[in-house]
Amino acid sequence: METTPAIPYRVLADLMGHDLQTHLQYYGAWSNNVENKKRIELANKNNAEKYALAPD
Repeated sequence: METTPAIPYRVLADLMGHDLQTHLQYYGAWSNNVENKKRIELANKNNAEKYALAPD
């Protein structure tokens, strides 16, 4: 399963004060696909519980 971040990587890198290549080279090496997926699923679950769409 591939996910798309809510904030594009380019924007995240810029907010952290570096370019996208640096961001992916260094921060990408720290990530782990299994852990990332678990954290994204947990964040989605928490958001779903906190925020509900307005009824039709």
